[in-house]
Amino acid sequence: MPYRHGDWVVLVTGASSGIGRATALEFARLGSTVVGVARRLDELLKVAEEAASFGGRFKPLRCDVSDKEQVYNTVKETVENYGRVDVLVNNAGFGLYGEFKDFGLEEVEYQVSVNLMGVIYFVKAVLPHMLGQRFGRIVNVSSLAGFITVPKMNLYCAVKSAVTVLSRALDMQLKKHNIRVSAVCPGSVDTAFFQNPSFYSRGGRPLGPLIKAEKVAKTIVSAAEKGGGVRVVPSYYWAAVYLLNTLPFMYRLVEKVAP
Repeated sequence: MPYRHGDWVVLVTGASSGIGRATALEFARLGSTVVGVARRLDELLKVAEEAASFGGRFKPLRCDVSDKEQVYNTVKETVENYGRVDVLVNNAGFGLYGEFKDFGLEEVEYQVSVNLMGVIYFVKAVLPHMLGQRFGRIVNVSSLAGFITVPKMNLYCAVKSAVTVLSRALDMQLKKHNIRVSAVCPGSVDTAFFQNPSFYSRGGRPLGPLIKAEKVAKTIVSAAEKGGGVRVVPSYYWAAVYLLNTLPFMYRLVEKVAP
């Protein structure tokens, strides 16, 4: 089965902006055939134009990852067009910021639907094909927030923690089939989430310096190449993860300084 970028068919969710866009373009530069998925087809077409400018292969497909039927149809169309899916990058997601008591139940359900169920839908949809070809790489974009509990990002922390744990468990189960599952957990990334003035007006602030989406994209590509594992971006944040997991009293400090 294919191991070189030029042979890979890569499906990237949330490919219209931010980490997903950077990841799609990175794979395209390396010669992969990229299927970019998002709700905003107009933005996907812009990504397709940029990929075409350097000879990259990028196919835009509109899909709401919270809609199970759309997800399965997207995977079906990809396999019909290209014969397989070698790499799945589950990147689509968003965060709610504020007091949990102030969130409406519909807001809660939608965040879980996009950030967790969207991952599950796509994994379930591609898995039969990867099992059949006895090769696959799945990279789930989680977050540093899945390790470090931030009070006003409570729900986001919870669902990203679930994505990380699921990724580890799936990798343990699927490696015998030559399918590896990774989680990439970036800190605060310079994307629309942290460019929104309302985030700061409500008292929010990034967890450390903003990092470029392109840096995360390179880590995602590396995760697909090597397979398996949990990667934190930047890697020095592992120190914070270690301290908070081994010295729980450190959360008293988090309560004082976290947004």
